[in-house]
This record gives sequence, structure tokens and C-alpha cells, in this order.
Amino acid sequence: MGGGPAVSLALFGAEHLGGLAALAEDPLVLRFTRFPDPLPEGFAVSWLARYDAGRRTGSMEGFAILADGDFAGIAVAPEIDRSRGVVELGYAVTPELRGRGVATAALNHLTSWALEQQQLQRAELLIGAANVASKRVAEKCGYRYDHTVPNVQVKPGRIEDAEHWIREQIVNSS
Repeated sequence: MGGGPAVSLALFGAEHLGGLAALAEDPLVLRFTRFPDPLPEGFAVSWLARYDAGRRTGSMEGFAILADGDFAGIAVAPEIDRSRGVVELGYAVTPELRGRGVATAALNHLTSWALEQQQLQRAELLIGAANVASKRVAEKCGYRYDHTVPNVQVKPGRIEDAEHWIREQIVNSS
């Protein structure tokens, strides 16, 4: 990828808690994610505990996005429905790395993990209708707009329209 940083995903662990705590206070992350606002005390630790539990049951997964080896955000599968072959994905990048291809590379890695490594059939994104940057990332990663979901409760006290984007597994019929 051009002149941008080398991007990879690592299973989210305790070593990433400081980065998550800082990311979770970013105004755009608070606006466009399901992170509670205001953040409760100990949010990062409880977030990790929830994803650790989901990892054990196979119902969710969390990764740290690394850019040149440093924490750059999160890439998540907050809902994995193996019986239907469907996964919801999400991502958030630190402010200083936005616009440098990090989100696109991270979503490509996350999508590959979901569709190829986990052998799920469809990856879905639920993107706030006003989140133009995230919609651009989805398009660059081969997702297509499916429909608008009106009046989504993003978090308590925040209701807005969201867009449903999908990317399906390409199955060779040879």
C-alpha cells in the first residue's frame, strides 16, 4: 500500500487497553460507534472481558489494529452467527492515522479473516448515515450498500438512521 503504514491485526489483549481507553474518548468514535457516552469507569477492561468471553464461545472477536507495530485502533466482529454464516464487522481508527489508508487495510484484513479464515458467507457493516468516511472505506473494501435502517438506537439516548452494507463470499463453481 503506497506510502502508508504497514497495517496488521492482532488479537485484542490487555496490552492494548491503554490504546482503547484513549480511542474511546475520541469525539468521532463516540459519535459513530456503540461505545457508551459518557464512558463508564473501567470501560476498556469491561470491553475486553466481553470480547474475551465472546472469543471463547465463538460469538464475537476483537482485534487491535496495528500500524507499523503501534496501536492504531480496533477491528471487531461484535456478532458472529455461524448458523447463518453471517458476521457483523466494525472498526475505529485513532485520529492521527485517519485518512492514511489504515481503516481500509484493517477492514480488508478483518473481512479476509471473516470470509476466508472463518468461512462465513456474508460480512455486514452497519454504518451511521452521516459517517461519510466509513462509507468510503466500505466501498474501497468491496462492500455494497444494501439498504437504510431508520431510527437505529445506536446507544441510549441516540437514535439515527444507519446504512447496511454487505460483502458476500465469492464461491467458485468449478
